[in-house]
Amino acid sequence: MIKKTTLILGLGLILLSGCGSSSNSDDSNTSGASNGETTLNLKNPSTVEEMQKSIVGTWVTPCTKEDEGRWYNSIDIYTDKNAVTHKGNSYSESDCKESSLIESNGGSGTYTIGNKTKDSENRDAFKFDIIGSGFAMYKVASIINDKLYTSHKSDTLDESNEESRSNEISMDEGGIRQ
Repeated sequence: MIKKTTLILGLGLILLSGCGSSSNSDDSNTSGASNGETTLNLKNPSTVEEMQKSIVGTWVTPCTKEDEGRWYNSIDIYTDKNAVTHKGNSYSESDCKESSLIESNGGSGTYTIGNKTKDSENRDAFKFDIIGSGFAMYKVASIINDKLYTSHKSDTLDESNEESRSNEISMDEGGIRQ
């Protein structure tokens, strides 16, 4: 009788586990929530922990016009070990294809996600520092709807030290996760 009860109970548990709802949708882009972990919002991070996890990956900016009549895009790769590799490309044509490449430059370093702050339009952002051999950039960054936005140099803020941290983010130049 004990074997039969155990078999029925085990079969019942297997059947019940198949009755739960499941979703294969990746729209939420969250991490965690199993085994009592906290769910992380990776498409629109609102905490330092979420931003640190969300930024990991390869980001490509759209082809945008530079001041000199050239076109520009960049590829940035962020690792979970706080390493960053940057490649900036200038093109003669607006399609930013390899055939119109004029020059390419790049560098590498480490990045740090700091405390939450505001950008120049009062949107949530995070302090974002990149340090490499012979350079330092003090910026702010945010990920909104799975696009990475970072601040740029301005006439009054040059990003070369923490006091001149730029907080001006162009919403036209968000990096797209690859």
